[in-house]
Amino acid sequence: MRNLNLSQRVKLAFIVSFIGITMICMLILFASSKMTEDYIFSAQLNRQAAQLDFSNSKSLSQLPREYNLYLNKQSIPANLRDYVIQSEPGTYELEHPNDLDYHYAIIQYDQGIAYLFYNVHALELDEHLEQQLLHTLLIGFAVLLLAILLFMQVILKRSLAPMHQLINAISEQTSTPDKPIQLTQPADNEIGLLSSTIFLYSKRIAEFIEREREFSCFASHELRTPVMINKGAIELLKLQVKPADPLYKPIARIERATNNMEEVIETLLSLSREQTQTNTEDIMANHAIEHVVALWHEKAKANRQTIKVTTLSRTTTKYPKAQLEMVLSNLVKNAIQHGCNAAINITADSQIIEVKNSKKSLHNGNLPSHDNMGLGLIIVKRICQQQGWQFNCQSNDSHFSATITLV
Repeated sequence: MRNLNLSQRVKLAFIVSFIGITMICMLILFASSKMTEDYIFSAQLNRQAAQLDFSNSKSLSQLPREYNLYLNKQSIPANLRDYVIQSEPGTYELEHPNDLDYHYAIIQYDQGIAYLFYNVHALELDEHLEQQLLHTLLIGFAVLLLAILLFMQVILKRSLAPMHQLINAISEQTSTPDKPIQLTQPADNEIGLLSSTIFLYSKRIAEFIEREREFSCFASHELRTPVMINKGAIELLKLQVKPADPLYKPIARIERATNNMEEVIETLLSLSREQTQTNTEDIMANHAIEHVVALWHEKAKANRQTIKVTTLSRTTTKYPKAQLEMVLSNLVKNAIQHGCNAAINITADSQIIEVKNSKKSLHNGNLPSHDNMGLGLIIVKRICQQQGWQFNCQSNDSHFSATITLV
């Protein structure tokens, strides 16, 4: 029932209702006809019984041929006598298993009790005629149902036409959500109210998206300025410091962090603008892993952790550098922050990259969520959705693993 559309639900509800009401009406019709028939037979039998003159034997012998009078129970034929179970005066229907249609009256007179039988078989419809009548009713019911279904199809098509117009108008409006939906329906009917409500809601969403884009543009401009200043200062420092100088390595780490910050800004901007392409270069997966390991090596060492990389097979396919490194960086960062003092294993197999770490007892075996993994896991999921990659994470009592499939 849940998978049916609106018109199918209306048709199904109508068919079920129509069949149910028709069956009830037919049952009522047959029951009322049966009751009416029994009432007529009983009335005729009572009238005939009231006209009997037991003092005139000649009148008793001139009864109509469908009536039979028995002055005592022993004179009733054996095939009928066994089914006369009533003893009080009145009219009754004979309950005979062989479909012998009789009504009988028990009459009290001066010399005892008489039994007047009324053979109604000739007056009732025979079985063959009843079957023909039933078939005629069923055929008429089927024809009527088909005609009503065709009529309902036309009515539903005309009734749902405004709804389909609204759906088409909304589909055409996706590129310009700030413009009103053009419909010929009055504004005060159901479709008009629905279209105006959808338009107001889509306009609010469009305004919200526009505010977010403006904020992203302003934020990117403000963030890029200090990054460019840092990059210029780093270049000046590198010109004054030789590779053998003790300050050369810290300056190199500052340069890597600054470049990483620039790529993060570019990636976050692409996510906010729903762009699948950025201005960053492409990189092979194993090179991205090496860069991320070098970036987080000191942090892992400070936490008494080691990062182990296992390459099962290599691929020459290149992927967006900023997005891939940002995904791997967030996974390694989470492994350092939420893992215990053990190795962080990175396994690369063709297009599959797995980051696995031991868990602290703080998680109680639960799968990491947005609340306990911070912004990193959200960014990873967003980037994977944007690039069409598959992201999957699994957790047990002792380990947590995240798998990226670069499809």
